[in-house]
Amino acid sequence: MPQPRSKRPSEPSEATWSLRLLGPAHLESSGIALEPLERKTAALLAYLALEGPTPRSKIAGLLWPEVDEGRARGNLRQCLHRLKRLCGEDLVVSEEILRLVGDLETDVVGLEAQAFTGEYGPALRLEGELLFGHDYDDCPELAEWLEAS
Repeated sequence: MPQPRSKRPSEPSEATWSLRLLGPAHLESSGIALEPLERKTAALLAYLALEGPTPRSKIAGLLWPEVDEGRARGNLRQCLHRLKRLCGEDLVVSEEILRLVGDLETDVVGLEAQAFTGEYGPALRLEGELLFGHDYDDCPELAEWLEAS
């Protein structure tokens, strides 16, 4: 497994990260897969990959609809902290509007781009259900979004 290191935001990354959301969600660094992502971390990354920059309050409400906004935002901070600890660097720009870092390659975004440009061969080789193996019945709005995606 790669040993990512902490870095300052302005420092270039040594690791090349890929996010795999089709099938069991996981991150890869230099071709080596890390352990599967926890379900809410996977949902956070999937939402940002497919929907783009999103207000922190919206993401917190999608992932933790059963708690008040303050607690949901705290849970989101902890989720982002665990992700950074796993990778050794930020893969999500954590401001009031959350977004993925610009160089994070994502299989679903690649699939959409290939289909849009008519590159069906590579697109057909990608397979798997979005966030396979995770259940979001406790997050109805997120589950509805996943069903439509």
